[in-house]
Amino acid sequence: MESKDNGYSFSQPKIVFDEKGIFIKHPLVKLDNGNLLFPIYYHDEAGSYSAVKRSSDYGKTWTEPSKSKLPNNDSSIQMWKLHSGRLVIVYNDVTIERDQIRPFVKNGQLQKKLLRTPLTLSISDDDGKTWSVGINIQV
Repeated sequence: MESKDNGYSFSQPKIVFDEKGIFIKHPLVKLDNGNLLFPIYYHDEAGSYSAVKRSSDYGKTWTEPSKSKLPNNDSSIQMWKLHSGRLVIVYNDVTIERDQIRPFVKNGQLQKKLLRTPLTLSISDDDGKTWSVGINIQV
């Protein structure tokens, strides 16, 4: 939906992505060059991962989602554009490959759930192509 009066009223909803497997939890980011970045959570035959769709024509068309090199534990990420033009992202630096799990019992069965910590911050100077080494802001 769009608002042209600072949120007092909104247009009818529009479908942005009609493909299966996309979950949108965060606002898009407008870059200085006019590109729009839309952080998404994506699920397809290859698995589940965080991704970013990119548009070079102000949102009329979008690239296919591609996996981020950042780890993801099936939880949300959040990205902002700083006044400097750099992008900052907050995510959980957690992977099952590093055995970062929390065991728990459900219905008498031992289960494993990926940790939600640490909360990590990384910065990109090249519109999200690469990210700095993460800084943990919560342990």
